[in-house]
This record gives sequence, structure tokens and C-alpha cells, in this order.
Amino acid sequence: VEYENDIYNLTLNYDLGFAKLTSSTSELNLARNTVSSSFVVQDLALNGGGIDLGISLVSKTFSQEIRLASAGDDNAFNWVVGALYSDTDEHVYGTGGGYYIDGVGNDYGRYDEIRNSETLALFTNIEYNFTDQLTLTVGTRYFEDDRTFRSDFPEFLIDISNSESFDQVSPMISLSYALEEDISIYASIAEGFRSGGFNAYDIAVYDPETVRSYELGTKASLLNGRLSVSSAIYHSQYLDYQGFDVIELAGATFISTVNPGEVELQGVEFSSQFNLSEQLSIGFNGHYVDTEFTKTSSDFPIFDVGDPVNETPKYSYSLNTKYDF
Repeated sequence: VEYENDIYNLTLNYDLGFAKLTSSTSELNLARNTVSSSFVVQDLALNGGGIDLGISLVSKTFSQEIRLASAGDDNAFNWVVGALYSDTDEHVYGTGGGYYIDGVGNDYGRYDEIRNSETLALFTNIEYNFTDQLTLTVGTRYFEDDRTFRSDFPEFLIDISNSESFDQVSPMISLSYALEEDISIYASIAEGFRSGGFNAYDIAVYDPETVRSYELGTKASLLNGRLSVSSAIYHSQYLDYQGFDVIELAGATFISTVNPGEVELQGVEFSSQFNLSEQLSIGFNGHYVDTEFTKTSSDFPIFDVGDPVNETPKYSYSLNTKYDF
């Protein structure tokens, strides 16, 4: 596989006195070319899979963000407002490939996918300190995504194009309280959004995924700053969860993005870092999460109520050590 990535950014800051104006302009040119055969799908139950003889991806993105932030002279009130525009063009094309089942298969020839995503986001964040200990933060983000898609797959007589617009308003609110100078607790409610899209071989559109998360946590710096710890418990509710389904098309197996239902997720996470000396530190991070489908879609009956979410480990942890020269 060959990669060629060019990333450019220009950031300008201007002090207006009462606030700081920031402009960030970026361009990303990404290319990936697979020059040798590779297995892209494999199903042991079918003793089958797929092979790409050559596949290339070319992606170009332009983004522009404008942000205005308060100067911070007022210890009680701080704010940020801004806008972000992004335009991404992607072209995926294959020179040839095939699939097989029990050693017998067919060539599915060349294919082309052209995708475009033009997005606009408007956001604001306001922080108010009632006292030196109690802080309220509220924010909101409006997101709009206009997507177009074209897929040309001659072997399967597929030549489809589609376009769709997705938008969402995502608010958040957080309240934090400093128990001491180096110990604080917080509670937050926030909503998130993942845009919808298209599958390469079907005119159907999968819907956006939205989530509302409730979180309660604490952060502390102890032992004169040598020990940093944080922990949180959370509960998240997903609507139109984006999952994966396997479909058969002309004897070939494909992975399709669908909306199989609604999901609830709750967990606990913990992280710590301890400085043994000015240069050496060790850390531990741990995570427990429980997931389940609370409602399933009759259109995509691939999960039952109570099933866990795929590819989400219930337990995870990490140990690290760091030495600063």
C-alpha cells in the first residue's frame, strides 16, 4: 500500500481588545493506492471472501473556521462563538477484483465511487462563574451536511446516484463545583450527532445517529501535583444507531450500514498519572461499559432486544510509563 498525504494549515489571530478573533484555514489532500492483492471480506462460515486486485482512494478537503473568544478579563463570564465550513470530495476506484465461495468465484471488474460532503456548523459556548467554586457552562451546535454519492459497478449492473441533506441542533449543559483548589466534581448532559449516508450498491439512505449522554465525574490533582486522577460514570441513549448488516448481491457478500434500532450504554472510566520524579511518570486507565439494544427495527432484524453492541469491549485497561528528556 502506498500513501501520499499533504496537509496545509494557516492560522491567524487578531486581538480586538474585548475578544480574540481566530481564523483557521486547512487543506488536506490524501491518497492511498493498493498495488497488491488483499482480502477485503472473509466469512469463515461460507469459506468465502473477496479480493481486490487494486484499489485507490483520493480525498480532498477544504475547511475554514472562524472563531471569536472573549478576552477573559471578566472572571465571571467567558464565551466563544464560531462557524466552520468544510467541503470534502472522495473518489474510490478499483481496477479489478473478485469473490469466491469454497474456492469458486467470479471477477466483478472495475468499480467507481464518488462522494461529496459539504458541511456547515455554527456553535457557541458560554461559561459563567457564580462563585470561585461554582461554574455553569452551556453550549449548542448546529450542524448541516449536504451529501452526494455516485456508484458505478458494471459487473452488477449498478449505476446509482443519490443526494441527501442532514441537520441537527446539539445542545450541552455542564455544572462544576470545586471542592478544593485542586479537586472538582461535575455533571453534564450533552447531545451528539453522526451524519447519515449511502451504501455503494443500494439507493437506500441510512439515517443519522443521535445520542444523549449523562455524565457525573470528578477530577483531582493530589500530592502537590504529582498525582492526577479523574473518574466518571455515564449513561448514553442512541437513536437510529448505525450498525452493520451483511447482504447478498448476485452471489457476493457485502457489508451494509443500516439503522438496526436504539441502544443504551452505561459505564465507568478511570484514569491516573503519577510523577515518580520530574522526568519519570506512570499511569493507569480503566474502562467498563455495558451496552444493549432497547428497541430493534423490523426493517433490519439483525439484533434482538437485550443484545450487546458489536465490537464494543466490556472491559479495557492500559498501563503506561513516560520519561521526559
